[in-house]
Amino acid sequence: MNSAKPLVSILMMTYNHAAFIREALDSCLGQKTEYPFEIIVCDDASTDGTVEILQAYAHKHPSVVLSLQSRNTKGAKNLMDGMQKVRGVYVALCEGDDYWTNPGKLQKQVSFMEANPDFSVCCHRVEIMFDPPLPAGRKQYVYKNCKSEEARIREGVFYADEAIANYFFHTSSFVFRWRFPNGLPEWFTPSMTWDQFLFMLHAVQGKIKYFDDDMSVWRRHESGYSWLQTIDKKLFFAQKGLDWLAVFKQMDAFFSYRFTLQIRERVLLALRNTVDLLVSNGKLDTVRNVVEGYSEYFEKPVLENASMLDALRLAFPEKNEFCPPWAAPRVLPQSGDEPAKTAESPPAVQEPEYTEQCRPIGGMFEPAITLFPESPESVWNTWTDGREYACFTNPDQAVLTWLWEKAASRRVWVPSYYPHSTRDALNQVGIGEFLYECRADMTLSHDFLAFVEPGDAVISMTYMGKSVSPEFEQALLARPDILWLEDRRHALLPERPSKAQAVLYDPTEFLGVPDGAILVGAGVACLQPARPAASSDFFDERVINGLRRFDLVYDMKKALLEQAKTEKQWELPSQACSRLTRETLKRVPVREMADRSKANWRYLARHLATFAFFPEADVDFAPWGFPVRVPFAQSAAVIYTALQAQGIFCRKNFTPYKKSNHSIANMFAARLLILPCDHRYGRADMEKVVYFANRFLNGTITPADVQA
Repeated sequence: MNSAKPLVSILMMTYNHAAFIREALDSCLGQKTEYPFEIIVCDDASTDGTVEILQAYAHKHPSVVLSLQSRNTKGAKNLMDGMQKVRGVYVALCEGDDYWTNPGKLQKQVSFMEANPDFSVCCHRVEIMFDPPLPAGRKQYVYKNCKSEEARIREGVFYADEAIANYFFHTSSFVFRWRFPNGLPEWFTPSMTWDQFLFMLHAVQGKIKYFDDDMSVWRRHESGYSWLQTIDKKLFFAQKGLDWLAVFKQMDAFFSYRFTLQIRERVLLALRNTVDLLVSNGKLDTVRNVVEGYSEYFEKPVLENASMLDALRLAFPEKNEFCPPWAAPRVLPQSGDEPAKTAESPPAVQEPEYTEQCRPIGGMFEPAITLFPESPESVWNTWTDGREYACFTNPDQAVLTWLWEKAASRRVWVPSYYPHSTRDALNQVGIGEFLYECRADMTLSHDFLAFVEPGDAVISMTYMGKSVSPEFEQALLARPDILWLEDRRHALLPERPSKAQAVLYDPTEFLGVPDGAILVGAGVACLQPARPAASSDFFDERVINGLRRFDLVYDMKKALLEQAKTEKQWELPSQACSRLTRETLKRVPVREMADRSKANWRYLARHLATFAFFPEADVDFAPWGFPVRVPFAQSAAVIYTALQAQGIFCRKNFTPYKKSNHSIANMFAARLLILPCDHRYGRADMEKVVYFANRFLNGTITPADVQA
């Protein structure tokens, strides 16, 4: 650490910003100032190599001070710990995925604050960098329009109430006259780390100066927190709406309701979006709690306009939402429900006798797939094979439910290559997770079993559709004192049946259905979740997202992103899979699909043998994809982009769990691309894949290939 007391402390919050952190640090270190400053980097237990980059910078630059978390804190504690290290009179902010563009930014802002002690906050216009970028020549900014008849506003001078009513700032522009020189007070709470709350804590101390010069860049990308808030407000409020409401209510009380009118608009925005989603998901108990907790912000205007709401319901009856047939089982009238005949009733007309079981006629259409007969060799019959099963919305829900039922919440062993979503789900519910080795050839090592204790659970993975090795299988069967779940989300038709206690299948990987995870094994039928009545909008969104996978002109990356949004927005883990998924699985013949996939594998293996990850020229399982190694002389990212530009959408391999510190495994995982070879494609498609894959893997890539 630099011993000279800094005038400015720069707080830089970072989490998994390895791709951006160097640019952020360099932009701060490159500031030309007449005074010393320090950079306090607050890392929230990054797992992508960010910490190693930070340590290298701290070793080289004494002004870089590190505040590292041993485990992820979701942001608040991370920033508060960094604030405790502040030594400067002023505090500037720059998150690890943003950067400053003007080397005189800090000098300009601090010089103004030094010359004007009645100002407590200084900020400026910020350029927005989109991912993907805007067309050349187009730029967007976070800014304040200072055109006004009032000289004060034209000069960029504002007060706290104006700021909270129309929040036009970004954190990368902030410089505060730090109001906590002696450390954070006892009354400082985690919610005060939210940028708007932290801003207001300082804005109430004086005036705000705004410079209409863009001196920093805000990256708007999908991994950034603020991306949700600005790109997809519906998804943002699904995840953060209740937190947003709690923070603004606390802010209102903290400032003794001085800004209630301004804060009310922010609260009503959150209420409208949050309550709408809660109602759609059927969480009426939570709706009741929210309404009771925030009634002071909306009760009076709602009651004053209640008659208008009743009028709208009467005037627009067609707006009522009806439950479609796939959302819940139909309830047919029973014979006892018929009205009793009276003496005055006319004699009944003798109708022809009809003995077939009654079913509804007319009304909404059934899913069209039910018009086709079920197949005896269907995917459903092959996966369930007469055993007990339970149908879930997604694989994560199935895994967690099974572990919970088996009381395996103490320790779970997962391979180092495993889906991030499931690993995150395990962490969120507090299940202890241990890693075991997945070798370089994507086979699982059973050496870890020496450390597995009775009652532990082991999850294995069938990579690319290939069953676990017989050696691994025998090693687990020799341990009847542990639980074993085989994750076959890559498997359509493996080469042999699983001997695990439970097996997981994922139809979304092969059939494009909007949801579904099938758990098969003894004793799993009791895990079947009840499916509540769902909104038709919910069903429609999932079906559309699933169908987009088959649209060749549709952006695959965008389709997968929208599907992920839908799952988060509607909180799918609370439900069972849809009827559409079940009916589709019962009608799709698995052998025909598997044969087409195998034929595609053979063609790719014959023409791409030099780059093939697996040596087999033929396979006895239905492959999930055809993995190829990218030569070290080539860029895997460039090849991935070039293939996508040609309409060939590769999959990327799972990356090793960062806690395992398998740097070599991580390097190899990044160089593995999985070419499509499933049942949807024929010889012409495989010829196209071979042509472009051979070109690009051999290093023949032009700018036109990437931009096609």
